[in-house]
Formats: sequence, C-alpha cells, structure tokens
Amino acid sequence: PYLQLGAGRQSLAPLEQIRARFGWRRDGTDDLLPWYATGEFHLSDLTWRWNGETVPGFDLRFQPGPGATAVIADRFPVGPVRGLLRGLGVFSERISRALDNYRPSGTLNRLLLRLPGDDSGNFRLTADLRNMEVQAHGGAPSAKGLNGTLLVTRAGGLVQADSPALTVGFPRLFEGLWDVRNFTADVAWRLEDGLIRVFSSDMAMDFGPSARLTGAFDLSLGAETEDQLGLRVSLADGNAGMLADLVPVKLVKPGLYNWLTTAIKEADIVSGRYFGHGQIGSGSPPGSFVSSMVYDFENSTVEYDKRWPEVTAAAGRVFIHQGQTRIDLDSGQTGG
Repeated sequence: PYLQLGAGRQSLAPLEQIRARFGWRRDGTDDLLPWYATGEFHLSDLTWRWNGETVPGFDLRFQPGPGATAVIADRFPVGPVRGLLRGLGVFSERISRALDNYRPSGTLNRLLLRLPGDDSGNFRLTADLRNMEVQAHGGAPSAKGLNGTLLVTRAGGLVQADSPALTVGFPRLFEGLWDVRNFTADVAWRLEDGLIRVFSSDMAMDFGPSARLTGAFDLSLGAETEDQLGLRVSLADGNAGMLADLVPVKLVKPGLYNWLTTAIKEADIVSGRYFGHGQIGSGSPPGSFVSSMVYDFENSTVEYDKRWPEVTAAAGRVFIHQGQTRIDLDSGQTGG
C-alpha cells in the first residue's frame, strides 16, 4: 500500500510498503456515539518505508474519549518516526527545534500519550527508554545506551536513567567519550519565558577499573540571551591514566594539558573535583567560562622536567584554576 502525505500545502514523501494487523474493539459505553469515537483501534507490527528508510514493526493502539485521546505504543522506534512527525508539523516549533538539535533515537516501550480534547495543548507522555541515544548540543552532553523512564509535558520533562553501560560525552569540555557503568541520574528540562533549562543534580557512574564519578549540571539556553552552563564532576578512587579523559582539554592551555597527562606517570587519585560555570557558545568572550580542578593524590611518580630526577612515592594536592596550576606536596622521595 501507498499513502501520500502532506503538511499544509507542502507534499511529503509518501509512505510505502505499509503493513500491519488491524483490529477494533467497541467498549459499549455510549451507543449514541459513532463507531469511530468509541472503543479501541489496534495496529500490530505496523511498519512502512518512508524517505528511503524502513521503520521496524511496532504496536500501536488508539483510545478516543470525550475528555482526552490516548495513544499507546510498544517497541516504538524513535529515530525513523521522529523525522516523519517533524515533517507533518505535529510538534510545536520549539519542540521541533529540540528534536532537530538532539536527534534522539532508540526504542520507547509502554508509551502512553494523552492528548486533551480541547485546545489547551496540555499533553502528557510517559514511556520506558531502551538503548536511547541523544546528540550533544549547546553544552548538554551526548549519551548512547540510555535506559530508564521518560515523562514529557508541555512545560518540560524528566528522564530517570538507569543504565548498566553508557557512553557519555561533553564535547565542549572534555576530550573523547566516557564509557561508564552503572549510570544513574535524573535529568529534567523546563520550557519557560523563551528559555530551555536542562539540569541534573544526582548523576552517578562507575568509570575505569574502580573509580566512581558523581556530578551535576545546569544548562540554560535562550534565543535572546547568552547560553550558560554550570557543571560539577567529582571523582573517587581514580588513577593517573584517567587524567587525559577528565581534564577539560577544551579549556586548559595545551602545555598544561600535556604536562598533566604525561609528567604524572603514576598516581592513585584519592578524590578530585571539577567545577565549571559561565557563558558557553561559539561567541563567548575569552574567560567567560571559569574552570577549576582540585584533586588529592598518593603513591605518585612525577617527572617535573626531563632535566630533574623523578619524584616517587609522592602525595599531595593539585589545584588548577583558569590554566594556573599549583601542586602542594605532603611527601615524596627524589634523588640527584
């Protein structure tokens, strides 16, 4: 089967190779309503091909009602359907921009969308997330392999993440991606007064052989205001091999980054904290984002300079603020 689509006066690519099993069940609550305004419509293993992409089969159910209409789905493929709904103009301009920027993909199970019977726009969507992926945008992190639950309303939303394995990235701050384990977080967003605020206060994950990372961030994005980001990352039970990933290479000077990641040959990082806050974006003036790090180390081997002997069995604390570094040694051994 073939279905031509359009939005307003604009024609879209047609739906092709449409397949599904269809069913309808009357609920019998009101014999005065026409058949299409009562009962449930079931589509099982619904699939189609649109714009060169085949949508994996999923289950869909409609429950019309006098106060609200419920749409229920399982195995819902976010990526392929997102582009179609965007083209049909289903979403508001603000939500459409967010979908274009973050480009979510993955699967939604137990999806429940309640659409009001009036023009209030007060919808409510809940779902279970499975192997979701979102792209980094405007300072917000990327994520791949995200599991958890989702709540979305007209005013904002909440993701409660619980993933045994996840890849996370902050491309405006850190080099590369972090492959973490046992990731948990509540990430919320709000749409208000022309601003999009994305924030979390309880991110936690395992990183490397035995390290534990916790963190929080607060991102504010506005069309007429500067984008602002606040970020905190805490580390426990780390080692020197993690510095290349955890030092914000996009903010510190190249010489300092190279020294931190090569001169510290061995170290047990007992604890560490990174703080960053300020304006972000391509037009941000120099120094508008303030970045600081402090970490305590022990059992360390440090080569300050090729001309100097190494310091071994070192313990102390490193302070980094806007590219300026100070190391306080509590103990260590060296020889001439």
